Amino acid sequence: MWLSVNTQNTWITFDLGSVQTVGGFHLWNYNENTDLFRGVKNAGIYAGNSLLANDAPYASAGVAWGTLVENMTSPQATGLTNYAGESYTFTNPVTTRYLQIYVTSNFGPPGDDYTGISEIRFIRANIPATMITNVIRNPTTGEVTLTFTSSDSATYTVWASTDLVNW
Repeated sequence: MWLSVNTQNTWITFDLGSVQTVGGFHLWNYNENTDLFRGVKNAGIYAGNSLLANDAPYASAGVAWGTLVENMTSPQATGLTNYAGESYTFTNPVTTRYLQIYVTSNFGPPGDDYTGISEIRFIRANIPATMITNVIRNPTTGEVTLTFTSSDSATYTVWASTDLVNW
């Protein structure tokens, strides 16, 4: 759970740990029954591969830091224990290490500028299909070599086992 300080425009930055290709996210808005108005209403989603000094907002850093992925409008949470949140799919997947939600408004009354998120889960973009072009099995050792092509420029290691002990 995240709750901002009492400021009108606020942000939270997520470090994905390494550069990832993200297709979107699932957001559970602030869901405290008496303070549902503190949920994110309007925000910009920003992406970049480095953090700014002094925890500055990326929205004011311009293109030198990163880019606006897209703007979002989120519905208010329900306050119910079975609240399911909302999924957001980016128009185009974004490859980045850091994602920032820069909040421009919540559902609150004037004077209460706290904004919060109950939970967020980032969704990896679909990996392009991989086509196996050749399979060779060494009859002596049992070792198998797979040859395949993939359009995502990634390196893959394939492990196999017949007994789940020896890989």
